Amino acid sequence: MAYLLGTDASETINGTSGDDTIAGNGGTDILNGGDGNDALYGFTGNDTLNGGNGDDWMGGHDGDDNLVGGDGVDRLNGNRGADILDGGAGNDTLSIDYDQSVDSYRGGAGADLFDIDFWYPYEQPSSLLAMDHIVDFSTAEGDRLTLGAFNGQYTYSQKYFVWNGAITDPNFSLSAGKALTGGIGAGFIGAWTWADAGKTYLIVDANDNQTLDNNDLVLAFDNGASLSPSSFVDGAFSVIPGTPGNDTLVGTTNNDIVFGGGGSDTLSGLAGDDELHGGDGGDAIDGGDGADVLIGEFGDDVLHGGAGNDTLYAGGRYNGQDDSQGSVNSLYGDDGNDVLVGSTGQDTMYGGAGDDILNGGAGDKLYGGDGVDQLAGSGSAILDGGAGDDLISVSATQVATGGVGADRFRVGFSDSYSPGNPAGYGTITDFNATDGDRLDFGPSYYYARPVVWRGALDNPAFSLTNGDIFSTDDYGPGFFQIWTWTQGGSTYLIVDTNSDGVLQYGVARPDYVLKFDGPIGLDAGAFLPSFLFTGVNGTSAADTFNGGANAETYYGVNGDDQLHGGASGDTLYGNNGADQIWGDDGNDSLSGGLGNDQLEGGADADQIWGGGGSDLIHGGEGADTLSGSGTAPGDQDAVTDINLIYGEGGDDQITGGGAHDQAYGGDGNDGIYASGSLYGENGDDRLTAGSASTLQGGAGNDSLTGGSYDDVLDGGAGADTFQGGFGNDVLRVDLGDATVWSGDGDDVILIDGLRPGETAILGATPGVYVNGDYGNDRFVILTDLAAAAVLNLNGGPGGYSSDVYNGHDVLDLSHAVGAVTVDLNLTTAQQTGMGNFLLNQIEDVVAGNHGSTLIGGAGDNVLTGGDGADSLLGGAGNDILTGGAGNDTLTGGADSDVAVYIDVTSGVTIDL
Repeated sequence: MAYLLGTDASETINGTSGDDTIAGNGGTDILNGGDGNDALYGFTGNDTLNGGNGDDWMGGHDGDDNLVGGDGVDRLNGNRGADILDGGAGNDTLSIDYDQSVDSYRGGAGADLFDIDFWYPYEQPSSLLAMDHIVDFSTAEGDRLTLGAFNGQYTYSQKYFVWNGAITDPNFSLSAGKALTGGIGAGFIGAWTWADAGKTYLIVDANDNQTLDNNDLVLAFDNGASLSPSSFVDGAFSVIPGTPGNDTLVGTTNNDIVFGGGGSDTLSGLAGDDELHGGDGGDAIDGGDGADVLIGEFGDDVLHGGAGNDTLYAGGRYNGQDDSQGSVNSLYGDDGNDVLVGSTGQDTMYGGAGDDILNGGAGDKLYGGDGVDQLAGSGSAILDGGAGDDLISVSATQVATGGVGADRFRVGFSDSYSPGNPAGYGTITDFNATDGDRLDFGPSYYYARPVVWRGALDNPAFSLTNGDIFSTDDYGPGFFQIWTWTQGGSTYLIVDTNSDGVLQYGVARPDYVLKFDGPIGLDAGAFLPSFLFTGVNGTSAADTFNGGANAETYYGVNGDDQLHGGASGDTLYGNNGADQIWGDDGNDSLSGGLGNDQLEGGADADQIWGGGGSDLIHGGEGADTLSGSGTAPGDQDAVTDINLIYGEGGDDQITGGGAHDQAYGGDGNDGIYASGSLYGENGDDRLTAGSASTLQGGAGNDSLTGGSYDDVLDGGAGADTFQGGFGNDVLRVDLGDATVWSGDGDDVILIDGLRPGETAILGATPGVYVNGDYGNDRFVILTDLAAAAVLNLNGGPGGYSSDVYNGHDVLDLSHAVGAVTVDLNLTTAQQTGMGNFLLNQIEDVVAGNHGSTLIGGAGDNVLTGGDGADSLLGGAGNDILTGGAGNDTLTGGADSDVAVYIDVTSGVTIDL
């Protein structure tokens, strides 16, 4: 066994008797594998590769190569160039690859496979422009063709390969533009043969345009081989095609694909899992045994699934389209658990025996038959479940009959859309709750408001007319109310979808109406699930509820209600009115609804929503979730109200609802998102501003994040983290804080020393900066920061040194109790007299009143002294020097500078 690598020269390389790998590289090489299972690579140059004995792999790559497999099961791939491939003895595989040259292929003795790398539009291995030749193809010897990786179905265009046979047109020639005739037609990748001058040509219409062109596969067989589907590997042509006329096509016991094409066809799948396409015309399709797929497509079709679990489509498989005007289709599932799908035409479906699924269109008739069936239509469909416990979806003007069995009728009501209309109603003909029939509002049992069963309408003036009032005792907009009404021997189910107490049609959310034949006496027990409706409700007056040991659900409805939860996890809704709600013990859910409410969670982990109005919220002990707005069922969002929210004990999550809330975290590690005043108090809290807010972290290691407006952030004691966000913010930080980013806007950063109990982090940790970010920021040093080893002050965002990004930033030392010295040219730490600072992207300096020295940098600086004899040196750039009171020395330096000394009348020295 050897690995032999050639050079760029022309050479002869001989392998050993083992399994060798030989690569020629450049030059015109001769590679001899010898015995063993060898791998030969020609690479560039016109190479000769001799496999010898053994099962060899040979790749010519670039150049006009000659590949000879020799004895054994060899694989030959010429790649680019005008190559000659000879498999030799053995069952070899010869790859007919894409290139723009003419190749020659000889299989030699044995059953050889010619692998055509067919992949339009990316690759076309042999075409009119460069036609390859197979010299000795023989089906009798076991030679076969394959159409590459997409054998059987051309995946790129999702079209099947179809064998169309011989081209008999006497005027046909291998010329671009010639029509390809005699096939099944468009919609497939057709394959033809054509014989001329002793040769046979394989033609594949790659782009399905029924015309020979340079995109098509054209491959020559020099020995005039007779080609048929049996010349290809199994599965290359799995389609049984029809013609434009009336065909009778019968499948096999295998899994067949049959296309009727045009005309009125009769298709039979027999046994196997078949796929039968009717095409144009009125077709009769019978799947036979097996799990079949029947597709009627255009025309008046009759489909029988036969035995097995079949799928029947009246129209197209993917869109149901049936363009035949007024087409009428009949679908029979027969035995098995079948799926029947209607079209855009008028369909009649019979599920037959088994548990079937029938999906119809407008005006269809669906009959489930025996079994547990599922029926759904649209428009004015007729739905009949038949025997068995069926699921029938009813909406619009459909007529549904359950038949024998405990049937479930899924009504078309939801909390966002209802199809009821004044022109007609969905009708159930045989509903009988005693027999087990039930009504079902769908798979999702959550609605935006609680669902309340009100029973029979008590308004004698109600007449099912648009604008009618349901009841004088309306529960208000906090509920979905469901009523029944009996008139003329029929019963009506009415859902007040938009919760306005008035029957409405022709609006965005119309009310829902469903008709039942006969006076059936509906009650809440006729619905699924059993917990759909609320169990305890208040009245329009002021109600009082007192919970006990069990978990209770109370709805205050209207009035100023008082709700007490009790010992377990209760659900309490105040709804309208100024309500008082106490959760007491347990993990409670409290919702104030509309009005100025008082809510207190009590012990354990509670969820509290204030709702509309100015609410007072106390979380109590436990890790509570508190929200001033209304996100619980029955609430409305409050956007202008003022809420007082107290988290108290536990790790609370608090969300404000108004623009001026007051939120207090209390003890524990709390998260507060609100607009107004946010107080973390004790614990490691996370405070996030909505609109313009004041954030006070309190004790603990807090995280304070401003919003898009002008916020005030004060971390309090502890290692706090600041993110100013957008807006012109004020940040109160100290040396005990961990991270400071003032964010966008013209911010003021007030920097103090250590608070009681703190350890220095800012000024004591190398590489940690107080960052001004974008905007014209002002760093105000409030006291002598002697505790700071080096305080890093960065006027712009991290990673930028240009004033384009960071604005004009100010170091304000006006609180100094002695003289200060600042040199903006220094890139190392400097002792200023108020602390040891490392300054980055600071442009302006303000001194105190004790005679200071300020030196500008290379840019445009504003240097401002105070009272006392100051020395201001602008340096390079267009500087502004303001001395203030005292005998100052103002030196401009290079460029155009301005000296300001309007507060003094003598003793000033100016040099611009």
